[in-house]
Amino acid sequence: MKRKPFALLAAGMLAGALLPVPSRAADESGDRHQIHFERVIERVRIAFETRESCRNLFSKYHGDSRKALDRARFIYVGDALEPLGFAAATIIGTNQTLIGAGFYQDTADLDGMATVLIHELLHQQGAGAEIDNYIENYQLISESCGTRNAAR
Repeated sequence: MKRKPFALLAAGMLAGALLPVPSRAADESGDRHQIHFERVIERVRIAFETRESCRNLFSKYHGDSRKALDRARFIYVGDALEPLGFAAATIIGTNQTLIGAGFYQDTADLDGMATVLIHELLHQQGAGAEIDNYIENYQLISESCGTRNAAR
């Protein structure tokens, strides 16, 4: 699951993602997204509540992990990120994260999905390219938060 800085492209995609989706199939995918995503949010919330080391990942960016999660806005964009090879993407420093269909490639891997989401929350707090070595960053997140390194 890769993600690279792409502010202009993401802004355009965000604008497109906010337009109504006319197809019934897209609505069904959005419903599935909501069901699975609530489980991921709950897993992240448990990590923040039970693991001080997980909360401390956010201190470098002067943020509070639980507040970051509460203010975050996750926008399901279906297959829009697929051509870029992204499962999720964040406009750095905003509370906007785009969630693509690729995020759900293994819905049984709740811990892996939680790792990706925590990574995106760090971008929302202002983390930039310094955390985009996915193997290393996801390993740090997984060790700190008790989740799984989704980059392996």
